Amino acid sequence: MASGPNRPYCPQPFLAYPTFWDGPLPEGLPVLKAPEPDEFECLNLSITAPLSGLGDSAQPGREKVPVLVFIHGGAFVGGSQSISLGGREVFDGTNLVRASLARDTAVVVVTINYRLGPLGFLASKELEELSRSNGEPVGNYGLHDQARALDWVSRFIGGFGGDPENVTIHGTSAGGSSVHYQAIFPDRKFRRAILSSGTLIGIGPRTMDEHQAKFEAYVAKFRKSTLSSAEAPAVELLQSVPVDDFVCPLTPGIFNPLIDGVWIPGSTIDSTQVDDSLEMMIGACAFEQDLAEFLLTDVEKNKPLPDDEMLQAARDVFSANGMLSEARSFPHGHPGIAAAYGIENALDQPSANTEGWAALIADVAFRIAPVYVAAASKRHRAGGSPILVYEIAATNPFSKWAWGYRKANHGINDAMLFDVAGDQVPAEHRDEWRPAAAALQDAWLDFCYGRRPWEPFAAGEKLGPVYRFENGSRGTLCWSLEELVGEKVAKRWRALLNASRGVESEE
Repeated sequence: MASGPNRPYCPQPFLAYPTFWDGPLPEGLPVLKAPEPDEFECLNLSITAPLSGLGDSAQPGREKVPVLVFIHGGAFVGGSQSISLGGREVFDGTNLVRASLARDTAVVVVTINYRLGPLGFLASKELEELSRSNGEPVGNYGLHDQARALDWVSRFIGGFGGDPENVTIHGTSAGGSSVHYQAIFPDRKFRRAILSSGTLIGIGPRTMDEHQAKFEAYVAKFRKSTLSSAEAPAVELLQSVPVDDFVCPLTPGIFNPLIDGVWIPGSTIDSTQVDDSLEMMIGACAFEQDLAEFLLTDVEKNKPLPDDEMLQAARDVFSANGMLSEARSFPHGHPGIAAAYGIENALDQPSANTEGWAALIADVAFRIAPVYVAAASKRHRAGGSPILVYEIAATNPFSKWAWGYRKANHGINDAMLFDVAGDQVPAEHRDEWRPAAAALQDAWLDFCYGRRPWEPFAAGEKLGPVYRFENGSRGTLCWSLEELVGEKVAKRWRALLNASRGVESEE
């Protein structure tokens, strides 16, 4: 496992992180060297720990403290633990550890890198043969990287003052999905899990046949564009491609994990159950549409994609979804859902109601998944550990990100949790932002300590309670969908749940 200040990340296509801020570093903070990509040294981690638990500074007899491991997102295509804006690393654990010390709930924070895109998730029968001949797992290399990092934490975090028996893992977007996948790993090394805007239901795995088709598309692409012999074996051909060319995606979108039959037996909630002992907290943001709108937009031209490309983007999301009972044909054949989202006259022409399509994609992929997973899991966890459900309604104060400004956009929870740029929040929004960020930090830290920051999800007809984080220090514990999202959106969600596997809802 690589170490050192550079922390190389996995080679990847350029994916701009939302430019929430670009202001200068506060005086006195070090200017860090920008990490570089490296396909062989990209499994690494960073540790932020209280000084009182380290080396010669360790206090005699001091108890080890809980550990929070964060897994970054990026659609399994991009991202890293060291993404920076204006010289500040977005996932820098320093302020979170300081906050934990200030409230006497000290934690050690760990962030990790792992393989992405085709380096982390390409799979095929040819690669399966190669992996088996080397005694290695088949596919899901990026997930195995994460598991190796968690194993490292379990073995060595005690040397940094962390308790290896009290580890919580957390991730957002594809990182949240990663946490869900790690939760079903046969030999998991953690006690608790926090899933933010990502589940293995929303960003689901695909079959070997689907992966094979993608593999063959890569092979066809590079047979045309390289000087390699047309007779070269497929794996040998791909190994000869320069890594910067290899990681460029064939089409925009997500790189899904593989249903390998060992770690990941299927894509539904019934086939991927988490054992009863794992404590879980699951949630999403109130305006996940910003990411859905981004998927449906030609960013360079600042206009919606052509209808056929929008439909393909939607199919890519729906077809791997483990919640929908008819995922591959969805939403066709569901007139009630189409009407609820106002797209009944735009089923084959999404440009006629891009907003409705974006809302549907956001709900299916991200926003309703926490309620669905919690409700479906209750059937399997009688007497087991509780599941806590939340929604972020606190809004983004950074005006430089037009897609999400003054909205609870996808990933805003990370900016709240790590809170590395509080000085960049405009003065008019600070009274809302600072207490909201502190409230979220408090909840996460309490959870790491085994406390319940609010009542567990009870399911039932009302599908609650769900805790809603709001601007300012106060939040609301909502006991029904209607209280959480209002009558109109609740009707949409109940229609979706009635079209799903394993959960029925009274409309």
